[in-house]
Amino acid sequence: MGSVWIPGGGGGGNLGPFQFRRNAMWHASGILDRGAAAVVLAADTLYAVNFYEAVADTAIFIAIEVTALSAGSARLGIYADNGDTYPGALVLDAGEVDTGTTGAKAIAITEALDADTLYWLVILASATPTIYGQATISSLGLIGATGLGTTQMAHWDVAQAYGALPANFPGGGTPRDTSPKRVMLKF
Repeated sequence: MGSVWIPGGGGGGNLGPFQFRRNAMWHASGILDRGAAAVVLAADTLYAVNFYEAVADTAIFIAIEVTALSAGSARLGIYADNGDTYPGALVLDAGEVDTGTTGAKAIAITEALDADTLYWLVILASATPTIYGQATISSLGLIGATGLGTTQMAHWDVAQAYGALPANFPGGGTPRDTSPKRVMLKF
């Protein structure tokens, strides 16, 4: 337990806030968190938020927090990056959580994540619950912007029928710059 510090970024250069992480705490995506806000999920939409893993470690939980219930379920998982700042191959389909009640919804996992690697934490719901997301974003610019005066894109979403997570993230996703969903890992 304790903080993890990677001098020089473990070969990846200066990682700024990613060179520190306290174990036994919850960690969100690579979006600089400016406070939690309620966001409504659309049913049959697969959302992906970036998660940069600076140091090899094993995630022991993946979770969301439901703030307004909607009878149904949500699947949580992890995808690898495809090398083009887009989710690629499925790393883990962690299973389902119940969105018919409010509160933290955590799934115990044992998933080794590689150092200096971009992952995508995902959620796919069968209903329309409200969960915690980011109030506003201060993106690290991982996806990019559509123009010189526009906001950096921070996450993806794509239509996907509810069920097991697909082996590869579907193509044709839409980059988004508002209300990233908060899927979190604990190490």
